[in-house]
Amino acid sequence: MNRKTKGAVSILPLALLSLLGACQPAATPTGPAPPPLSAASPTVAAARTNAGAELLSACVHQDGSASWDVPAPPAKIHGSTYYVGTCGIAAVLIDTSDGLILIDAATQKGGPAVAASITALGFDPRQIRLLLTTHEHMDHAGGLAHIQRLSGAKLLARPSVHAALSTGQPDRDDPQFGLLDPMEPLHIGGELTDGKALAFGGIQLTPYATPVHTNGSTSYIWQSCERGDRPDACVTIAFMDSLSTPAPAAYRFTDQPHQRQRIEAGFAKAASLSCNLLITPHPSASGLWERLAGEKALLHDQACKDYVAAAKQIFENRLAKETK
Repeated sequence: MNRKTKGAVSILPLALLSLLGACQPAATPTGPAPPPLSAASPTVAAARTNAGAELLSACVHQDGSASWDVPAPPAKIHGSTYYVGTCGIAAVLIDTSDGLILIDAATQKGGPAVAASITALGFDPRQIRLLLTTHEHMDHAGGLAHIQRLSGAKLLARPSVHAALSTGQPDRDDPQFGLLDPMEPLHIGGELTDGKALAFGGIQLTPYATPVHTNGSTSYIWQSCERGDRPDACVTIAFMDSLSTPAPAAYRFTDQPHQRQRIEAGFAKAASLSCNLLITPHPSASGLWERLAGEKALLHDQACKDYVAAAKQIFENRLAKETK
């Protein structure tokens, strides 16, 4: 979305925010890649302590589109999953035995900040093998071109977003069209299929079509495990795409049955998903800073369900106002 839609990204009441938070194998990137780094890298180890508090301190007062390009300290989320986004836009790094997976990379300006966060954790951005995105707007996919140049990584995406990503031009059927900025075109290296798991480097990451925010909205679910026998040693992480439905004030979803049908189908799919560790493209939408800092529970068995229910209620409220 464009920075003009500043108020549209925070979709949940504060009380609820506290509760939340056919795939093809990647081709080898062009050019030589360095050997995998050890998980015991000192900088990675350092990021495992107090990182949540640092994130909260750096980002808690950053809000709206002004926060999109503000660098944030990287942090471990759980297991081999790390936060490498900015204060306003999430980017998630997954370390696997076959290289790194990156989901989203912030804006075109924010892309270098994402790369810097990956480096600060002790990883090399050239080790990124797979790129994924939650949706085709420039504030989440705009930085992927920078990462793709650094790494030669393969971008996998559902067919519904290929045109927007490969041309860099917004989808004219998007309710936000006219508010959206273009971005640098991306090279797409393969397709994702709704509900078909991607097996890569010892993890199973499953993309799900959740076309609420955009027609191409995609959410991702995977298992994350810590070493040891703690009760939370393994959790189900969902990087669930935005479920807000921003549009110009004069836009009426009740006059656009195909859009309403798409959104309702997206909510139905999202409601069928379960997780106990929720990440959202705008971190504030799931209270991520407070949760990583330990001020609120990081894990919640109804995290995905509550996130969907709250967003769906907001959309239904909008429909009700349109019919008055």
